[in-house]
Amino acid sequence: MNNFWIVVDTVRIPDALKQLKTITVLDTVLPLYAGSDFDYLIDQSPLLINLGLNDSVLDKWSTLPLFDTSSVIFALEQNMDGYVLLNHLQNLLSVKIDQTAFLFRFYVNSIWEQVANELNEQDIHTILGPARALYWADSALKIQSFSQQYIKPSLLDTPYHLTSSIFKQWV
Repeated sequence: MNNFWIVVDTVRIPDALKQLKTITVLDTVLPLYAGSDFDYLIDQSPLLINLGLNDSVLDKWSTLPLFDTSSVIFALEQNMDGYVLLNHLQNLLSVKIDQTAFLFRFYVNSIWEQVANELNEQDIHTILGPARALYWADSALKIQSFSQQYIKPSLLDTPYHLTSSIFKQWV
């Protein structure tokens, strides 16, 4: 069974919590930037929010205004600690591509439309970390995803490095 966690850009969707409460009970709400290198931007921090175990939230989420462009959902194993995901996602904010540092706004859907089909296995593992899958809504409002077989997360060296050829076009 999956435990669903959403990362939502609250600069673009200031009432994200209010909207999400219309589709599910919100258990845990964590500011993504809290305790990270971006802590000084805490007022502009995306939120990491537990949506629970019911996969019906995927269909409901994709219909909320602006969520199709400013949020993604990670699926974790039911017993995985959300703070493990938080730590991983904080590390994912600052990545290196060919030794060039990038702010990686992985919670913006348009990135995945551009790169998802071009990701190598190493980058899928790096991006997902402890998660089984990543979901986003495409421009036609269809839910898309990529996934990995769940493997106990290994410690990745930081900063994370993305090596897929699609990312090298960004340098």
